[in-house]
Amino acid sequence: MNLEQEKKQLAGNLSNIYKALLKELITEKKDFNTIAVHCDSGFSSFGFSWNSKHCLEKKKEKFPENDWPTLKYSVSEWENIFYEYKSFNEINERIEEIFDDLYSEDLTDAQITQFFSEIVLEVILDIKKAVSGHANTFISLQFSDPSDKEIDLMQKTTQLTTDVYRNPEFENYLEKIK
Repeated sequence: MNLEQEKKQLAGNLSNIYKALLKELITEKKDFNTIAVHCDSGFSSFGFSWNSKHCLEKKKEKFPENDWPTLKYSVSEWENIFYEYKSFNEINERIEEIFDDLYSEDLTDAQITQFFSEIVLEVILDIKKAVSGHANTFISLQFSDPSDKEIDLMQKTTQLTTDVYRNPEFENYLEKIK
């Protein structure tokens, strides 16, 4: 297995799916303000989740202000979780095969996490380009029920993909869920 070739192909295929879904959102003039590369634990599968400004504002009316970061950043609170999930079925099947290959190569869990982290980084940078005309769109890596290590990875990925190195509001939210 050529890891670099596999990584490049998987990143390209995932980016193409995300960009196609984003194109639909943009064409339909959806008012998205948050987008996530949404993964199950350990990168076992990928999906696309997003939230709208309208949904966020509506929820803010019902919750106290100290809950607003959770409403904004917790993918489980969003309007569209695993949006168009069928678009990812084929690639998620391939990811299962890749996991088998990575373990057969005797890679450690840390090396496998690094492999997928690099893919996610590339995908998020591609997503940023696709939404460059939509100011203030927050793009992140999210996990369903993240472990502490995954929370740290979410923070690191955000730091590497945002124009400003730190997003204190997001970082405070991540500390709160640890």
